[in-house]
Amino acid sequence: MNTSATGLEALEDRDLIERTQRGNPQAFGVLVKRYMQRAYYVALGLVGSPEDALDLSQEAFVRAYRHIRTFELDKAFFTWYYQILRNLCFNFLRRKKRHVLRFSEIPEHEVLALPSREQGPEEDLERNELQRRVWRAIEK
Repeated sequence: MNTSATGLEALEDRDLIERTQRGNPQAFGVLVKRYMQRAYYVALGLVGSPEDALDLSQEAFVRAYRHIRTFELDKAFFTWYYQILRNLCFNFLRRKKRHVLRFSEIPEHEVLALPSREQGPEEDLERNELQRRVWRAIEK
């Protein structure tokens, strides 16, 4: 029986999943390689951020691996995986929206108003500009 990466890469998804379910993590690695680019672009389309898309698509593969025993062999792998990825992305967006709302509930003038340490107007201006940049970064 050929268990090299090349041998595994030639297998159909169903065979790879069966091998993964029997305890062969290399078989799942082939599935990841086969679908990682597609998964990334799906996540990117949903969340819009390259970094978040990469994180979410990887997390979805981790969750798929953990639950591979529940996979029904008569189904398509990517369809099953897509549901996991989509749910992760939607949950991420919901958390992100709530997080931004919490920050936006604080009036900007309260966040930007730091006690003065008797500095000159230039230092105050620089500090305020830095605070504005930090505030924008937090909102993003």
